[in-house]
Amino acid sequence: LRRLEGEKKPQRLERAALMLGAARGLGFAGGHIGGFGLTHADFMAIIDRANELGRDWESRLDELLFETPGEFYLLPRATNGLSDEKGSYQLAQVKHRISWKQRLSKAVHRVMIDPESFGARFLRVRLKNERNRVNGASRPGGIWHAAMGLSSIYRKATLGCMSCGDCIQDYLSYAGCTMHRCYKNLRNGPCGGSRIDGSCEADASLPCVWNEVYLGTLAAGGDPRQFARTLIPPRDWCLDQTNALANRLVGLDNYCRREQVHRSGS
Repeated sequence: LRRLEGEKKPQRLERAALMLGAARGLGFAGGHIGGFGLTHADFMAIIDRANELGRDWESRLDELLFETPGEFYLLPRATNGLSDEKGSYQLAQVKHRISWKQRLSKAVHRVMIDPESFGARFLRVRLKNERNRVNGASRPGGIWHAAMGLSSIYRKATLGCMSCGDCIQDYLSYAGCTMHRCYKNLRNGPCGGSRIDGSCEADASLPCVWNEVYLGTLAAGGDPRQFARTLIPPRDWCLDQTNALANRLVGLDNYCRREQVHRSGS
C-alpha cells in the first residue's frame, strides 16, 4: 500500500500491463481490466503495452508479487520465482482423529439409515404404510413417525440440525450441519472466502464448517475428493421442519437425486 500511495497513474498503468502480460504468459486466455477514472485510451494503452512486454514480465516479478510473512504456498518456489509445478505439495502430515459424534452417528447409519441395513428395511415398510393411510401428508401421524422424533433430538444436540428435512449428514461424514453453521447455507461447499486458518470469512471467530467436514472426512477414512465429484441438489423446502430420517427412509429427500460429476483428469 505504501508503494502504491507513492505512485502516479503511469506507474499503475504499467503494472496493469505487467499483470495482463503475466496472465497471458501463464496460459490464461485473457484478463479483466477495471478501475476508477480510466478512459478508453487507458484501457487500450494497457493492452498495447502488455503486447509489447511479451515475456519481459518474468524478470519483473518484484513489481507483481507482494508476499505476506508466513503465507502458505501449496507448491515450492521454482528458480524463476514462480511455483514449481513438478514439486511436492507442502502439506503437513497430521493425523486427524474421528470425533465421538461421528463414531456414534456412523454406527447408527450402518444399522438404521443405510438402504440395505435391516433397520432401514424394517422401518421403511412401516413408515410407508403410515403415510399411505394419511394420503402421503408431509406430517403424517402414527407411532412409527412419532418414534422418529428421537432422531431429531439427537441431530439437534450433536450436529446442530435446523430441521430442514432434507439432510446430507451422511455425505458430510456427520461432521456438522452446514445449513445451520454456514452463513450461506451451502450444500456444495466450501465458498471461496474461507480464511487460510480455516475460519469463516463472515465471522473469523468461527471455524468454517466445510473445513471441519473436510478434516472429519479424512479422520473417518473417507475420500474428500467426493466433494468435487458429487453434486447435491438444491434443498427441498417442502420438507422444511419435517423429520429427515423419515424422509430418507421413504425416499422423499435428496439421496436419490444426487449426481456424480465426472471431471477430466480426476
